[in-house]
Amino acid sequence: GVAGYLGGMADMVMMRIVDILTGIPSMIYMILIMMFLGNTVQSILIAMCLTYWITTARMVRAQILTLREQDFALAAKVCGLSRWQILIHHLIPNSMGSIIVTVTFLIPSAIFQEAFLSFLGIGIQVPMASWGTLANDAIEYLFSYPYQMLFPAAAISITIFALHWESRAAAKA
Repeated sequence: GVAGYLGGMADMVMMRIVDILTGIPSMIYMILIMMFLGNTVQSILIAMCLTYWITTARMVRAQILTLREQDFALAAKVCGLSRWQILIHHLIPNSMGSIIVTVTFLIPSAIFQEAFLSFLGIGIQVPMASWGTLANDAIEYLFSYPYQMLFPAAAISITIFALHWESRAAAKA
């Protein structure tokens, strides 16, 4: 929001940092963060928060660039509000709809990445339950009991499909 509202050099520097971070796959960030913080639910949440802000940052910047030229923002400026007051009290609340839709599109990706990390053995560990750990445990019995792999894979697929479907419906509304 700050980059979009201030513009100029601040926008250029902040967006170049985002561009550099976008060039590296988020899974690499997540694996590196998990190496330092361990295989806990908290470390997965921290890793996801530190990697998923990039997509949201680009969308918020674009939204703020559009909203700052609207009449209500210009009226707030004429009324003598500071830049920060306009940003915090007017621009960010008016962009919350787009932010919420963007975050709902990230949820299916987060579920898949957590399951993938757990499947590889670097995500949630055995005392905790995860669809990825269930799928990993089923590999040993894949040819004799294939349904043990089917159920976690189907649960992941159905959940991701349902959340993606709901995100698309929310975006249309």
